[in-house]
Order: sequence, then structure tokens, then C-alpha cells
Amino acid sequence: MGSGNVTRVYMAWRRPLKDKPFCLLVYMANTAKDADAEPWFSLGESTAATLAEMALGLNFPELTGDPTKDRLNRDAVLRKVRRHLTPLFVAGAIRTSRRAVTGRHGVTAATYRLYLDGPAPTPYVPPDWLPELGACCCYPTPRRWSPGGFRVPR
Repeated sequence: MGSGNVTRVYMAWRRPLKDKPFCLLVYMANTAKDADAEPWFSLGESTAATLAEMALGLNFPELTGDPTKDRLNRDAVLRKVRRHLTPLFVAGAIRTSRRAVTGRHGVTAATYRLYLDGPAPTPYVPPDWLPELGACCCYPTPRRWSPGGFRVPR
């Protein structure tokens, strides 16, 4: 599927990114088609769980029967995925091309444009409702949306 894309990621992003964000970008590039002129990756809640397991090596928690505990465990894993996606936005490796939308036909996943050969032509500007990015790049989102566009469940 995306072996050519993975090669491009290694050539352009091997040094600028840290380990976990780089693993996410490699996974995204591997699932994108080589034939696409503008490679893209679609991310919904189920795909975020796949990212956590396949790209980051996190064990996604199984249901225990306690709804509060299940929600807290799931939110913790999704926050880790979001924390490792943020440096990809800041570095210019990915940009949101379509945000996730909930409508009468269900939830539509967010779509990301992948910049595999170098940073995006325009710098990342966080939305005005987000606080300034700190040194750790992990921040709460007031509207419970990740910077990448997928909704964090309550």
C-alpha cells in the first residue's frame, strides 16, 4: 500500500521528529496509497484505538463492566494518542483537511493531509480557543476535541 510513502517519511522526517510521533507518521504513511498525489489518512475513534495499538504499542483497555472505569481508561489512551499527534501538527507533517462531524448518518472521521517530503507550506496555527502550546505539547481541549479533529468521548 504505502511502502513508497514510508520511504519518503524516513528521508524527510527521521531527524526532526521524536520516536512516538515518528512511529505515528510512519503508520499513517503506510496505510495511505502510494498512487495518491496528496496522501491522506482518515482518523476516527476506532482508528485512534488502532493507532494506539499498532503504531504506539499501547494496549487498548478491554471493557470491565464498570462504565466509569472503562471511560477513564479509554480517555487515557486517547489522550496519549492526541499527545503524540500534536508534534506532527506543529512540525508540519500533517494538516486537518476535514474535521470529524457527527450527524444523522453517524460520525464522519477526520481526514488528514500528510506532508511526507517536508513541512507543510503554511505554519501550524492552533485554533483561538486552544491555550498556548507548552513545552510538553499536551493541553486540555475545552470542547473535548483533539487538535487532530477526532472527538474524545466523555
